[in-house]
Amino acid sequence: MRKLKALLLCILAAVTVASTVCAFAAETEPAPLQVVSVSPIVYSDNMDGTPQGESGHTAEIGIRFNRSLGDKMYNYVNARLKALGAGFLTPVGAASVEETAELQDKLGDFVNDYIKLNGKTLRNAFAEMSATVTDLPEPYFAVHMDEDRQGIRLYLDNRIAYNADYLKQTIVTEAGSATVRTAADGNVLTVRAGFRSGYTNAAVTKDVSFAYDAEVKEWKSVATPVYATVDNQHAVNGLKSLLAVDFDTELTTQTGLNHDLPFLNQFIFIDGLPMNEYGAAKGTDIRVNQIAPHSFNLWQFDAGTPNAKDFPAGTRILFRKGLQFVGEDGVNPVPDLTLAENTMFVLGDVWSQEIVADGLSVVGFGALTEEEKAFSFEINFSADITDSKINVAEDLGWVKEGVKINSKTIAEWNAEQKLVTIVAEKSALYITADRSVWSLDNADFVEVCDAFVSGVGIEIVSGYSKFYNQTIGEWLDEAVTAELNGETVKIETISAFTVQSGNPCFTVTFDKPISYKYLPHYNGDISWHQAGGTAALGVNDLDILKMKVQPAHEGLLKGVSINGKTIEQIMAGASEGQDRNVVVMVHYNQDLTSMMFSWQAAYSDQVIDYTQDVVLTIDRSIFVTPNGGRLAEDVKLTYKNEFTGWYADGEIPEWKNTRVEKLDYLLYMENVDSYAIQVHFKAPASNTEMQNVQDMDFIRNGFKLNGFTIGEIMAGAKDADGNAVADPVTAHLLPPTGVPGTGKIVVHFFISAKITEATGGIKDKGNTLEIVGGTKLPSVTKVSRDYKFVYENGGWAEEVDTSGIEWEELHLVSVSKPVLSSDENVMFTLAFDKNITYKELLHINGDVSWLLAVSEQDSAPFRYTAEELNVLSAYGILSSLKEKILFNGQSIAELMEKEQNAAYRPVTVMVHVGQSGEMNTINIAFAGKSFDAEGNSVDGANKIGDLNAEFTFTVKAGFRTTLLGEVAKDETFRYNPAAGVFVKEAEDGALSGDTTINGVYYNGYKIEKNGTLVLKDTEKLDAKLFTVLLGDPTSVFEVVGGDALKEGDNAVVIRVTSTDGTVGEFAFTVTVQAAEKGSCGSTLGGASLIGACALLIAASLLLRKKQRKGGMVK
Repeated sequence: MRKLKALLLCILAAVTVASTVCAFAAETEPAPLQVVSVSPIVYSDNMDGTPQGESGHTAEIGIRFNRSLGDKMYNYVNARLKALGAGFLTPVGAASVEETAELQDKLGDFVNDYIKLNGKTLRNAFAEMSATVTDLPEPYFAVHMDEDRQGIRLYLDNRIAYNADYLKQTIVTEAGSATVRTAADGNVLTVRAGFRSGYTNAAVTKDVSFAYDAEVKEWKSVATPVYATVDNQHAVNGLKSLLAVDFDTELTTQTGLNHDLPFLNQFIFIDGLPMNEYGAAKGTDIRVNQIAPHSFNLWQFDAGTPNAKDFPAGTRILFRKGLQFVGEDGVNPVPDLTLAENTMFVLGDVWSQEIVADGLSVVGFGALTEEEKAFSFEINFSADITDSKINVAEDLGWVKEGVKINSKTIAEWNAEQKLVTIVAEKSALYITADRSVWSLDNADFVEVCDAFVSGVGIEIVSGYSKFYNQTIGEWLDEAVTAELNGETVKIETISAFTVQSGNPCFTVTFDKPISYKYLPHYNGDISWHQAGGTAALGVNDLDILKMKVQPAHEGLLKGVSINGKTIEQIMAGASEGQDRNVVVMVHYNQDLTSMMFSWQAAYSDQVIDYTQDVVLTIDRSIFVTPNGGRLAEDVKLTYKNEFTGWYADGEIPEWKNTRVEKLDYLLYMENVDSYAIQVHFKAPASNTEMQNVQDMDFIRNGFKLNGFTIGEIMAGAKDADGNAVADPVTAHLLPPTGVPGTGKIVVHFFISAKITEATGGIKDKGNTLEIVGGTKLPSVTKVSRDYKFVYENGGWAEEVDTSGIEWEELHLVSVSKPVLSSDENVMFTLAFDKNITYKELLHINGDVSWLLAVSEQDSAPFRYTAEELNVLSAYGILSSLKEKILFNGQSIAELMEKEQNAAYRPVTVMVHVGQSGEMNTINIAFAGKSFDAEGNSVDGANKIGDLNAEFTFTVKAGFRTTLLGEVAKDETFRYNPAAGVFVKEAEDGALSGDTTINGVYYNGYKIEKNGTLVLKDTEKLDAKLFTVLLGDPTSVFEVVGGDALKEGDNAVVIRVTSTDGTVGEFAFTVTVQAAEKGSCGSTLGGASLIGACALLIAASLLLRKKQRKGGMVK
């Protein structure tokens, strides 16, 4: 069969390139070529231990021969790695394409196909890696000649050198995280018979193999490794009574031999049994026949007959590593051939093949855990013991003698009806044994015997046994009384007293884990636990056993004292009818680093009075944690309720003032049906994290929601049906995220949504939260003054008294006609007689939370700070923009509410103040498009389809700006579609035709009708520098002809439009003169500078007035 394959390859190769094998067939007998040495494997990482780049060659192996391989030195002699394909690289030293092809034919292809590393030729390894990595920059293997041409050096790309499937290695991480790699034992290098050099007509006549010894860093000559491959083609349509196996090395020149020889039974297993035992169990004959030098067949026949018998589907036939083959005498094995890998053949529709572990060993036992009336543990092996999850209890054949518990096998325990169940999955056995199997006395003994054979036929290399020690919860080599030696622990924090489920309690947190699991009521009597006192809470028999044999239970009872009494003495003081086990309760918490002390509130004569000093004492010589931890020193601390904290003797706390920084959220939390609010102080609200602090005095009396103290809400909260609301308010002291250890501690409130407004609940609008000055916080700080915050515009802002501010009179002087954009948005511009802002305020009608969220984006169209928005909200600027501007009788806020998709409300109407530097204007745009809940494009809720409608804009009295302007009376402009202008309505609604102009001034210079205004070097008139005295102040004017001035005379007209649409004109001439040399420029430039200075003065005036009038927070 091998010869047939070789012939086919020869024919195929002849189609495209000259076949190396065929080309030399007619040549003279080649000279013997021998491998004389192989150099150690050397890793060539960077000097600091880090690996080279992806294309770096990382490991090197040198092979030396007894004679020259060529007539000159070449690098990349293996460049053609694809069968019948072109090279990736031109070999260094090759002068032409023809010379490159000759190199591949005479040497390169032999390098690729006749040198094997761990069973893979260079060509096969390259093909496997190419299947998963594309666009390779160069071959994975680079092979270069030595200078004397008697050796080659094999360089492995790091994707090979770092891959344990190709090169077995040891990886060590040293200080500084540098990775150091060294070659490991088990690497095998083979130069196969047939390797040759066409240049010198020399060839290797016999396979030669070397195994790497990592300890001495040398390759040592070994028997030639043989690799097996399933051959379903030879099996004739997948004949299921036959397994045909192909080998890569010629085993013998003999064929047709019947290999029914005893030594084969040591190496061939069928379903976990030696093949002769399998045949005896199944009543069949198993025969092995040599059919060709490279192949043999394994058959199954009905016993004593020539009738072939199919193997059932799922049959696993294992050829174990070390299998030897029958030599030419038909009896004895060939001494220098051995199977290199454990090779498994599995029967499905056809036979498939997989490589399995060399040998099996136990890695370790898992901890003993309690199940219902039983105890469980797992045995972990070094390799898979089954290829599917199976219940071994149903078929104990391959473990019945291999696993023992307390000197009895699994079969023996089950014979006594002591149920033992085993589940095998991958590399583990999961064993559950009836409670009666175990002694639970630190001497339970489990062993895996030498006789153990896995479900895939791999034997245990050596036995493994351990004793389980309950005291420390570990498997030991001998049964001993072990002492629980834990780490030194330190108390990190002790919480203030809180009330949970009516019981006063506090929590002590340590710097490292103090318990191996959650252990509630740990101080309870052993007999109470055994009677089931904590069974429902997860305390099991193993935990109770540990309480008996470990010092932690007694250490807690005798080593911890409260107000001079040990926990044991407090329990002993229980009155008649009281359960001593719950007078005081000590729990080791689920976080494993803390313990809670709690008093049963129902036992009023026993409950702790923490309004008085409470003294906690811990004697380090007695107290031990369940993990064996001990304190480095004794503890004595006193709880002072006034300061809500624990203090050492002589420590006198000092109150420090703190201020409220901000409030966050009024957010509905559906999962708890409550509204969340966070209060941030300059200092942490507490030095320790605490939950459920709503009963603490500073919470009950220091905060008011909508005029009710938290205490009043908790006492009187009612729902809509008049029923008392359970848990109306919950409060925690946690970081802002709610995740422990992530930031400064703030106060978290959760206000039940069931509470009515009349009893202090959340309102639809106008919610307030007050913080009472002098309130003492657990961080030994007190609130410096009274604070009152109002929730509006999507955020909390401190209420400010603006009564002392002198607001300047402000008028709306014009509204532009509607402008339609390409995206169907329609925009109007409202202009006032004074600047109304100190900076551009885009999308300022959005809620505060939305504005802040957008501001945090990388490519945000605007940037606002929380402090900035807080001031704008506190002084009524945000409310003015949303509630004091009406379009067609509806406020901006009302128009936004028309948008059904809440995510698009901030952009259904868009308000931009001072856009593009026009500081006296407000641009208001109405969106033409929106999106529904499914993401489909729909018309905007405020889309304007008719630009010739009679629009109205009203600025209500009380409209305020950041520059302290205020509109005193309602001012309305109505759009005249025929004239294409907005006209101002008279107060009584009557229209006027008065277009009289009583005077015109430009930058302070009076202009006469039909007169002349002389300017130097000016290109455009600035409308803001005009003062026009109108006979009817409700009329509006515009300047025509001043946009593109040229040198010389320019005609300009001031056009006045009355409220009834009458138009009047005031004409004059602007004469532009060239600028004098050295001049500062036109009067307009000077006016701009003056205007800029005025703007700065106005901005600073705002701050001065706010500070002077007492409303500004410093």
